[in-house]
Amino acid sequence: MGLLRVGPRSAGARPGPACYGRGGTEPTVTDCLVVLGYIDPDNFLGGEMRLDRDAAVAACARLGARLGSDALKTAWGIWEIAKVEMVRALRAQFAQKGLDPREFAIVSMGGCGGLFNAVIAQELGVRRVLVPELTSVLSAFGAANADIRRERVRSIGMLLPGPQRESPPGTSLRLQLAAVAAELAAAVGADLAADGVGEDARSISFEADMRFQRQQFELTIGCEGFDSGSQQVLMKAFESEYQRRYGQGALVLHAPVELVSLRAIGRGRTIRAQLLRADAPTGDMRSDGMDAGSTAARQPVPAARRRIWVAEGADIRPREVDVISVRDLKPGHEIEGPALLDGTDTTIWIPGRVSARCSEHRTIDMQVLS
Repeated sequence: MGLLRVGPRSAGARPGPACYGRGGTEPTVTDCLVVLGYIDPDNFLGGEMRLDRDAAVAACARLGARLGSDALKTAWGIWEIAKVEMVRALRAQFAQKGLDPREFAIVSMGGCGGLFNAVIAQELGVRRVLVPELTSVLSAFGAANADIRRERVRSIGMLLPGPQRESPPGTSLRLQLAAVAAELAAAVGADLAADGVGEDARSISFEADMRFQRQQFELTIGCEGFDSGSQQVLMKAFESEYQRRYGQGALVLHAPVELVSLRAIGRGRTIRAQLLRADAPTGDMRSDGMDAGSTAARQPVPAARRRIWVAEGADIRPREVDVISVRDLKPGHEIEGPALLDGTDTTIWIPGRVSARCSEHRTIDMQVLS
């Protein structure tokens, strides 16, 4: 239809973006970030790899010619579409689950996540963005440190007894649930044993999938036991969570509650990496004699200035912003946007109306102003 579209095809690492110089000719999001100045082509991977900005501009220009636009506006259009698609996907998730974005934080992962997540947060109303020091390999780090997890689930499909209901005639729901729970626990225990997890490193918990009768979707609620008292606690927990997600008006008092399924979750503890705390600059003295604990000392010294393109109304304009080296950051350092943080394996964009602070674990903690 003659309109820009981002994805679903990926250039991968080979041939990769045009700026990689490996034979890619079509513009990618990375090419656009180079054209717009957010990625420094001379400092990619800490300077180990130089990017070809001219190739990125040429790729955007070729696409722009088909749209009656130039390379710069085409690059900005791709940036905007990529951002909007991510915002749309997240907004749908919040709406579907009845969640308020203001109550959540975005945790950034991937080398490119830090360039988008603050502006995504601004669009959604999310007030906090966390960019861990290991953000570019956060998924791999999490997988390497995650506990072993095994699940077994059994369909139940029965109404829970409540103030207006009794258990089904001739059937003890309590005994039935206890029996099912014991079978599931034994199964996940055997699974963990097969994974080589010793008994002292195992733990088993239970969850119930519940819904009001005749509804299509259920909520997952943690459960502690299966006696009559525990069942009432479970129902109250379900109603409380339902009210939290969908509001008091959506809650129908004394409506039948169906226990759809019961799940046993077995966890096997694994060896965890230790996250080290970095030294804060407090108490040090700067070369100019100023106490490192003062307000001025909490501001890191920019390594450079860089021209980037930002939106101003319906147009885009060039703007010079501070560039701060991530390796120079220490706990307590504070940055006011707009600014760029250049790391060896990532670049972080802190737009205007966003402030950031380096934590003791060297996580960039961004606060997004409304």
